Amino acid sequence: VSHEGPLVLVCQGESPAAIVDAVAHFSVQGGHRFVLNLAPVIDVNVATLRTSDPLIVNESGAQSLLARFEVPGAASLTLALHAALGVPVVVTRGAQGADVVERDGEFMHVRH
Repeated sequence: VSHEGPLVLVCQGESPAAIVDAVAHFSVQGGHRFVLNLAPVIDVNVATLRTSDPLIVNESGAQSLLARFEVPGAASLTLALHAALGVPVVVTRGAQGADVVERDGEFMHVRH
């Protein structure tokens, strides 16, 4: 890839896990932003999840991912994923909108 300045690279869970992991690694090496919409949830490396900016999942996907981590006492799925991974997280909630946690831990609910 030849481009001046940082890129934003986006992957979805519809791609093979090895491809998603490789794109995340390329992003880190090149100083680029990596956005991961993990729908459906696939078994990517934890390093890939921790590279996401943001990690986007639906509610069932968030529950599935959280099964990989121990996060005691989190007030929401979104906050729990943020605590486990240390990255911005968006959990989509269908007609209820989405919950967002920024890198600094600021939580907000976005309505449709």
